[in-house]
Order: sequence, then structure tokens, then C-alpha cells
Amino acid sequence: MERDKFSRFGALVVIAGSAVGLGNIWRFPYMVATNGGAAFILLYIFFVLIICLPVMVAELSIGRRSRCNAYRALDKLSSAPAAKAAGRGFGLMYVLIPTLILSYYCVIGGSTVDYFLRACGITAHGGNGMQLLWTLIFLLLTAAVVAGGVKGGIEKFSKIMMPLLFIIVLLIALRSATLPATGSGWTARDGLDFMFRPDFSKLGFKSCLAALGQAFFSLSIGSGVLMTYGSYVNPKDKLFKTAGEIAFFDLLFAIIAGCAVIPAVFALEADPVNVLANNTDDHNKNFSFLMDESGRWSLAPAYDMTYIFNVGGYLPETHHCLLVKGKYTDITLHDVLELAADNGIRKADTIIADVVEALRSFRTLAEKNGVQERWTSAVETTLLHNLEMWGFCPPRTFEPYTDANGRHVENLRIEQQYKGNYHLLARIDGTERKA
Repeated sequence: MERDKFSRFGALVVIAGSAVGLGNIWRFPYMVATNGGAAFILLYIFFVLIICLPVMVAELSIGRRSRCNAYRALDKLSSAPAAKAAGRGFGLMYVLIPTLILSYYCVIGGSTVDYFLRACGITAHGGNGMQLLWTLIFLLLTAAVVAGGVKGGIEKFSKIMMPLLFIIVLLIALRSATLPATGSGWTARDGLDFMFRPDFSKLGFKSCLAALGQAFFSLSIGSGVLMTYGSYVNPKDKLFKTAGEIAFFDLLFAIIAGCAVIPAVFALEADPVNVLANNTDDHNKNFSFLMDESGRWSLAPAYDMTYIFNVGGYLPETHHCLLVKGKYTDITLHDVLELAADNGIRKADTIIADVVEALRSFRTLAEKNGVQERWTSAVETTLLHNLEMWGFCPPRTFEPYTDANGRHVENLRIEQQYKGNYHLLARIDGTERKA
């Protein structure tokens, strides 16, 4: 039986469809924003051209040469018994990887079905049972497309949905780039500048690994998908040209997705660079998103850590503080561990230890990212004071000394006072002073 072949455009949209996904819409904008903007994009393009593009051509070539799925391709092209055994081993891996990917994609796809119905005014309640139903519906829709065959199912569906998806994301990006400022001081233009202004100081070894991993993940390299789709590519098509076009459209889609996400973050009063952890006065500028049981989304203030925990109990509006085990004040580590146990959170002590280590590293991270010393000192003082109150740091003691102006300084200390603000106090030449 002769194997079906993709048309020229069909091969492009089908293989690009396997590449374009969460890696472009969700992960790429985040990686760009945290790794130097355009500097990360240039690094990503470098890895695509030098490493990923040749590997793509190789996988497509193996598939087209063997005219088999990824499980049988290497076995068929091998002659030596050891090579055939290795080929079957890799083939099994190529079956396992897409299966694992499908295990979480079907859940995300089910949630997408749910959100689509909610957008149409159809809301269903049922908790986890409904989530299972949406997941099953998504799997059935996927099976229906695959059952249609290579040309009548996958190619036909991709020819419609891929251009439609591109148009939708492009419209969102245009809308995001033209959003008016809403009072935070940030605009959509600031978001675009943040995304496309290269900051090479943020590039390092981890950034290189992130760019390489993003390129492999986004282009479906090493998953067996390219090998399988390559078996349906017309022998007359030029594989290098096809691979180059796929890489180009994948990058273009990722950049457009970034333009849809990052400018909106800036314009919609979401302050992306608020690093002052003891900021208790402008919470209207820090927002998170909440969805109630009916599926309606709303904005909610995202309070900073020193405000919501209120360890010292000095804040007058305690209803704004985090409630732990029925207490607003005098919350202990034991209370937090009990709360974690009650909610089925495993290894809570390990999680807390990781958070503590991260807080201790604040100065290093702040200096690396160019935060001004006055803000670094203010935040570090607050964090270390909280760690002391929780028992994760030994209390700091200050010996009396004489400063550069000949003044005698003693009883130097940090205290939490009105509205959770911290002040530096000391007795200087016998007089109590506060900073």
C-alpha cells in the first residue's frame, strides 16, 4: 500500500503545527522577559541555525528515507544487529515521549474546551469530574482528526486551523500593542521596548541552556514527531528549505506571541519591576488574576510578602493579612507546617528551606540585576528581619562604636513600626535617633 504524501503547503502547516504551541505562546515570552530581551532572541536564533536546523533536516531525512513511523525508522535503515537493536530502543523512546507530552496537553486542551464554552455563555459545575469530561472531549476531538488520515484529517485540519491561529494571535498582538496606559505609569510601548531592547548583561550559562532547550522544545526536536511527519513528505520537496521555513514561522509566531503578552502586562497595571518588598502603600498597582466558581475573571491585589504575613502584628488593617490556622498574628513555623499538612502539601519543610535560601540570596540577585543600593539595603533589611523573627537567622547584634564624625553610637537596632514599615534606631551621643 502506497504511503500518503503531504502537499507542499500541507507539509509546512502540519510540521509547523507540531512545533507551534505552549513553547511559543507561554514559555517564549517568559524566557525573553527574564533573559535579556532581544539578547535572548539573538541567542535563540543562533542555536536554531547552528544546531537545530541541521538536526531537523536529519530527522526529516530519516523519516522520508525509511517511509516509516519513528518506531520503525531507525530499525529499517540499520543493517548490523546491534544497530537494529539500538534503533528499536530509540524507536520505543520516540513512542514514549509523545505519550508523555499528550498526558499534559490533553488536560490543557480540556481546560481550553471549558474556557471556550464559558466564553460562549455555557458554564458547567462539577469540579474534577467536569475537568475529566473536558479532557475526554478533547481526546475524542483529537482522535477524530487523526482517524481522518494524513491528508483527509491532519493535513486538512492544519490547513484551516494554523492560519486561523496565526490570525488570532496577530490580532491579539495588535490589540496588546495599542492598549492605553491605565494609571500605573507603564505603557504597551514600554513592554515592546522591554522585549526588543537587548540586555547582554543578563546572558550567562543558564541563559544559553534556556535558549537551547527552548529551541529544541519549540521545534519538536528529539520527540520523533519530525521523523514521523518526514515519512509523509513528498520526495520531490527540498528538506532544507522546508526545515528553514518551519524554523522561520516558528520564530515569527513566538515573537508575535511575545508581542501579545508582554505589552499587555505593562499596560494593564501589572507592575513587572516592583522589587521593593516592604512596599505597603501602592498595592493598587500590583495585581493578580482570580477566577470565581462561576468562571468569571477579576483583578485582585497581590500584596507583598512583608505585608500579608504581618509577623509582628503592627498593621492596623489586619483583615488584609494572611490567615494561618485561624490566626492573623503571632504565626509560627509550626502553624505553617500544620497548614501544609492539612492541605496535602508534601515536603513543606524542604519548600520553606528553599524559600529561605532564596531570600538570603536577595542581595546577590539584586546586584546582578542592577538594583540601586538604597533599595537593595531596604529590602534586605526587611527580609533578614523577618527571617530572624521566624527563627531562620540568628539575631543580629551591634557593638557600640564611634563613627567617622566622632559620635558615639550604641543600641543600634531595627524595629517594625506603624503599617509594617521598618526603621533603623540607635542612641547617638546619648540621644535616641530614628532613620
